[in-house]
Amino acid sequence: MVNRLAEAALRTGSRIKRAIHRATEPRSARGQRSESDVDELAGLLFPHGLSAESADAVRAALHTMELSPSTVRNILGSVDQQRSPTPFSVRLSNDDVAYVAVDGIDVALDRADRSVSGPIITDGFWEPHVERVLRRFLAPGAVFVDIGANVGWHTALASSAVGVDGQVYAIEPNPDNARLIAHTIERNHLSNVHLVPIALGASTGFAAFRSAIGSNGGFLNHDEHDSLDPSVTIVPTMRFDDLHISRVDVVKIDVEGAEPIVARWPGESLA
Repeated sequence: MVNRLAEAALRTGSRIKRAIHRATEPRSARGQRSESDVDELAGLLFPHGLSAESADAVRAALHTMELSPSTVRNILGSVDQQRSPTPFSVRLSNDDVAYVAVDGIDVALDRADRSVSGPIITDGFWEPHVERVLRRFLAPGAVFVDIGANVGWHTALASSAVGVDGQVYAIEPNPDNARLIAHTIERNHLSNVHLVPIALGASTGFAAFRSAIGSNGGFLNHDEHDSLDPSVTIVPTMRFDDLHISRVDVVKIDVEGAEPIVARWPGESLA
């Protein structure tokens, strides 16, 4: 029985290896992969199928693009992964990062992120209404808490506004977003910014978080998630008060609908 299972696993692994080899080998003189290669590669990346609005763009990219970790990240980022889930995740690397400056600070952004990074790279700004409020209320020496910091655009703006005598706390559970913020801190030597890569909630524990390239991500409730779902990340949670920030002047909360959870006291019902 064990031998049969081992043989079946080896055969499956060999088929996948051959499919990837065929899909990534040099393309025809026309510079395109065959339809069968595209079908096979699309099936590997999106085994549950592609939504109608994503299928044409993904297939066009697979026909012509040279495959690399960065181009695969871009393909995955172009798809609504709530509708077309994938078991694949390609981690952010140097080739995926672009920089846009705010108040002299180079903010690290993800080229494959269509949700936040993309508009900033294109337009050079993000949520100007929030920026106006922060510039109005943040003064040198202030303490700012950015709950749901995302890629850290407002964190960087606040770092400049509060100056060396102020403090900024960036709360962000999405692992790749947290890596971008960490890189922004390191690149710009931001001694007044503190990255806290957790989710805030009603208690200390953990939560299921679905993150995908090109998406803000968000919490899932216990009825919606399976801990072994490849799109789920388990992130630590703790209460805001347990951060022991002695003084807070301004708080921004943007956590994709989980604001009531962040503000809830232990044992308090959401009803």
